[in-house]
Amino acid sequence: MSAQETIEFTIAEGPTLQPEQASVVYGGKVVFLNTANADVEVHINGFDSDHNVNKKITPVGNGQKVVVPVAEFAKRGETVAVTYQFSVMEQGGEGDGDLGGGKVSGDIDVTP
Repeated sequence: MSAQETIEFTIAEGPTLQPEQASVVYGGKVVFLNTANADVEVHINGFDSDHNVNKKITPVGNGQKVVVPVAEFAKRGETVAVTYQFSVMEQGGEGDGDLGGGKVSGDIDVTP
């Protein structure tokens, strides 16, 4: 899987996620398109400015698209590819990955 400048994940009803994994370059962008007929939140496991693990929470309204720069969650200066996991849940829902009673999660591979 070759790294791209921009990758897009589509969140659909069911729940389903396409693709479940994609590769992006550090300076690139990740796009989340919500077609799930519900307002959702995307929780990305990443790093803050001190390189501690944190969770970036991004709301994505029904029928909307949100662009997240990779630099907002990925650690700068890596020399090898790093995989960051994310999950999708309904806004105000209980527990990560809960969208319509199922788990929606995926991986973002970030290459230097």
